[in-house]
Amino acid sequence: MGAGVILTLALFAVISVNSYILKSTVAGEKRQIANTIACSQLAVVESILKVNFHAPTSDIGTEVLQSPEFPDFFFRINDLGFEDDSLGSETVRPTLRAVLVEVFWEEKGEVRSYELETTFYGY
Repeated sequence: MGAGVILTLALFAVISVNSYILKSTVAGEKRQIANTIACSQLAVVESILKVNFHAPTSDIGTEVLQSPEFPDFFFRINDLGFEDDSLGSETVRPTLRAVLVEVFWEEKGEVRSYELETTFYGY
């Protein structure tokens, strides 16, 4: 009988650890999807800035949009502007531009978010 109790406790411990690992894996997968969406949107922004680095903010920033590849995820692109505004004159134009992508999804009835920010260099 004592061995049965010990085996039962061990079984509950294994089930508990297994449940924790499964939850962590699902959360990690969602963060990985969010990172994928953010990286792909930054690639789109990079292609726009390669053509016209001084494009207006309205050409870069977006409202909250649904991801076409992952319908449970939404994203927004924020053009944070030029980081070297003090150089903005007719002779010297700013060369650093910051962009932030925010990705949102719902998990356990709560809205989660992931942010990826980078600075582009216009040469």
